[in-house]
Amino acid sequence: MNRLSDYQTFLTQFLRSYSTTGSVLPSGRALGRALCRHVGAGGGPQRILEAGPGTGAVTGCIIDRMGKDDHLWMVELNPTFAAHMRRAFEDKPSFRDVASRCHLIEGRVQELGQEAHFDVVISGLPLNNFSSDDVRTILRAYAKLLKPGGRAAVIVPDGVLFGASTAHKAIRKMLVENHKLDGIVKLPSGVFRPYAGVSTAIVLFTKTNSGGTRIFTVLPENTGRRDTIRNAISSV
Repeated sequence: MNRLSDYQTFLTQFLRSYSTTGSVLPSGRALGRALCRHVGAGGGPQRILEAGPGTGAVTGCIIDRMGKDDHLWMVELNPTFAAHMRRAFEDKPSFRDVASRCHLIEGRVQELGQEAHFDVVISGLPLNNFSSDDVRTILRAYAKLLKPGGRAAVIVPDGVLFGASTAHKAIRKMLVENHKLDGIVKLPSGVFRPYAGVSTAIVLFTKTNSGGTRIFTVLPENTGRRDTIRNAISSV
């Protein structure tokens, strides 16, 4: 199993399941490292949730940072991606090494009945093809699954940040008033090109159930280099 196989699988599923794939190509390694900044932090064992691992691009970054007592749960709706991930844990040495501490669940993250269970929630799904109501439901599910004090790093389309719909406003109210919105990293506009030009951002928040937001935005210079993402996230 190699990177070309990952891309072929991802593109095929995008064409077949446009509404639930989220984007047209898997997340790059630089983006994966940016999303995984909380993995391995804090000093103690972590329970980590990855929503929508797809072909495992972000999963590999999580595994690279996992401590010896950390456990990873992956929730994947697409059965082809789920099968691809199962093969990855058989074929890739780094995945095999932690297979006993990794758990793949096939289904919707909204239906995962493990409230306040996770220290870290990560999602590399840009949610470009989801309705605003679905995005609100998914983000609420992420917050519900986090332990108090748990931290999330998720990608959202710009509509979540600036949209005028009732659902978009409710999402922003939830993040700002109910939890601690730590920051927004505006991703370079070309991060998903040449396959998709939609503008996206990484939203970082801590579950508090009581607010505490100190929001700011990092706007990385679009140099065309993939390490722009990593440099931007490191300043948050």
